[in-house]
Amino acid sequence: MSGVEILNILKKMLAEGYVVQINVDVSGQVEIDFEKEYGVKLMDISLFNDGPDDIYVSVNKPEFKTPVRRGESITLPFRAKVIKKIYIYSSGSAHVRGFGIY
Repeated sequence: MSGVEILNILKKMLAEGYVVQINVDVSGQVEIDFEKEYGVKLMDISLFNDGPDDIYVSVNKPEFKTPVRRGESITLPFRAKVIKKIYIYSSGSAHVRGFGIY
């Protein structure tokens, strides 16, 4: 692999410094497809659960769920642009806000 090819790969992995706002009401499951809606993959994502119920968050694959209780937040820092989709689940309802960086 040449130095130019390595440099191009590294550029694709680095954040451009742009922010995508996330602001959704969740009842059941919500899927946000960043590639489809914004044409980008995210590098980092931070979400805050305003409640009233707990949520579960998955990145790229819906089966890997991480709980986020009402009033808590979660930050998922990756070191490359790998976040294509997020899935947010609630057995009740919740308002979720946050941002992603690409």
